[in-house]
Amino acid sequence: MPELHETGSAPKLRFDHLSKAFASSPRAGGPILGDIEFDIAAGEFVVLVGPSGCGKSTLLDLAAGLTDPTAGRVLLDGRPVTKPGPERSVVFQNYALLPWKTALENIVFALAAAGVARGERHKRARHFLDLVGLEHAAHRYPHQLSGGMNQRVAIARSLSVEPEVLLMDEPFGALDAQTRETLQTELRRLWKRTSATIIFITHDIDEALSLGQKVVVLAAGPGRIVDVVTLPFPADASIDDVRAHPQYGHLRHYVRSLLSHGAGRA
Repeated sequence: MPELHETGSAPKLRFDHLSKAFASSPRAGGPILGDIEFDIAAGEFVVLVGPSGCGKSTLLDLAAGLTDPTAGRVLLDGRPVTKPGPERSVVFQNYALLPWKTALENIVFALAAAGVARGERHKRARHFLDLVGLEHAAHRYPHQLSGGMNQRVAIARSLSVEPEVLLMDEPFGALDAQTRETLQTELRRLWKRTSATIIFITHDIDEALSLGQKVVVLAAGPGRIVDVVTLPFPADASIDDVRAHPQYGHLRHYVRSLLSHGAGRA
């Protein structure tokens, strides 16, 4: 079994022989995910990369408790995940902000839903807006913000409830290259400051290598783990330093070859 945690440490998340099938799938109920098994330690930044249809988003939904497995289980601190919970927060690609609320109000709304005391909500919301560099935009509505700014609000909203696990489903996929790289840098900074456990989905190999500590490579038909790649880059390295690392080119080629051929574990 691929294990992403250090020997002797209890996993934060465990995917225990996880399978998922949908009755409406093209394979008439065939599995989208087949026997997924791996662990993630507290505070790890793990990136899932794989082709369309390999079940990346389904795996994230299972971790969030938004859907149930057909077989196997997701364990959080040893307890089965059966529904959404405040210890897990999701960031989607489409921001999912309420258009009639300002940036500040969107975060306050999430804090209220999480049961944070009324007197604490605005203070905490402003803190996390400041954390993503948007305190000046607190009273702007989503239509008054750029795509990158809206995604920062979405990230601030997710972080504001102080989740133990942050689940991110291609959050930068719709952004231009410059904004995307800016937010990649911002996310690494926030991860180091908050020590959250992060699972991040992407199709982009460079994004996977630049962000994660580990890259889980998936193949389709059904979704399965091809390999778990441990990255040698220091956690405090900049994205530029990561891409200048002597092993970066080799790792990029290796992950691309896995995705191209759907090969078994090397």
